[in-house]
Amino acid sequence: MIDLEQYTTLFKKLENAISWTNDRRITNAVASFYYLNSHPFDGKRLLDMSDRLKKEGWTSYLNQTIHYIMAARLAVRQGTPDELLEELLKTYQLLLSHGFKKSMYTYLAALYVMDYPETDLKQAYDLFVAIKSHHPFLTGAEDIPYSVLLSSQEKDPVEQAVIMNKYYQNLKTVKLWQGNELQWLSQVLTSDSIVYNESYIPYIAHIRNQLKEQKIRVSLQHYVLLGMLAIDELDLEAFKQIVYTYWELTKSKLFKWYKEDALTLAILNHLSTKQDASLHQAVSANHLIQMQQLAMLSSVNSTIQLVQSSNS
Repeated sequence: MIDLEQYTTLFKKLENAISWTNDRRITNAVASFYYLNSHPFDGKRLLDMSDRLKKEGWTSYLNQTIHYIMAARLAVRQGTPDELLEELLKTYQLLLSHGFKKSMYTYLAALYVMDYPETDLKQAYDLFVAIKSHHPFLTGAEDIPYSVLLSSQEKDPVEQAVIMNKYYQNLKTVKLWQGNELQWLSQVLTSDSIVYNESYIPYIAHIRNQLKEQKIRVSLQHYVLLGMLAIDELDLEAFKQIVYTYWELTKSKLFKWYKEDALTLAILNHLSTKQDASLHQAVSANHLIQMQQLAMLSSVNSTIQLVQSSNS
C-alpha cells in the first residue's frame, strides 16, 4: 500500500524544487521514481544536476521534456554532476556509434547501459532494425530504450521481432488501439521468452475488462503495465489491492484531475513491491529487475508522449 502522506510530502518538496511551472505529469513521474525506488529526496542535489544539464544548451535533448526525469535519475547515482554527465554523454555516443539516432529516448537508453555496461549494443540495434522491418512507419526513437532493454544474446533478434509482431496483430483482436503503446506492449511480452504465449492475449483483455467493471478508465498509457500484470499472472487478491490503492489515491488532490496517473502509480507500486520468491516461478530475479525497469520506462515514455501532445 502506498503511504499517501509520504508521497504527498515528497511531491510538494519536488514541486517546490523544480517550480510550479513544470508540467504536473512530469513532476508525478519524477516523484514516482523517487518513491517507488526508495531514494531519499535531496532537492539541492537534484537542482545541481539540473543546472549542469542546462549548461548543455537549450537545444540539447537533455533540456527538453525529459530534463527533470534525467536530472533525477542521474542525481541518485554516485559521483559529481560533471562526472555523471560525462559518463552519460560517453554512453550516448556509444549508442550513436552502433547506429541509434540522436533523440531524448537514446539518452534514456544510455541510463540503462550505464547500469549494465555489458549490454550488447549491436544485438540491441539489430533488434531495433528487425522491429522496424515489421512496422516501418510506427517504429521510431521511442522504441530505442525497449530495444536496448529487451535485447539478449540468448534471443535471436529477427525471431524476437517476429513474435513481437504476432503479439501486436493478435492484441488488436481484443480491441486494443493500434499505435506506439500497443507496439511497446507487444515488445514487453517477449521480455522473458520469445516463445509465443497464447494465454497473454485473453489475460490482458480480462484485466482490462475487470478494471472497467470497477469504473476505472484504462488508457493507452496503461497498455504496457497490463502486459506486465499478465506476465506476473496477477491473482484476485493482488487485483483487489491495485483497485483499492487506485481509489485511495484518487481521494487526494494530487490525483483528482489525474486519475490515469493514479492507476499507473497503483500498478507500478504493485510491481515494485513484488519479491522474486512470490513472483511466477518462471521469472528469475534478474528478470524481475528488468520488469521493474520496463514498468518505469513505460510510465516515462507515456508521460513524455502526453506532455508533448498537449504542448503541440
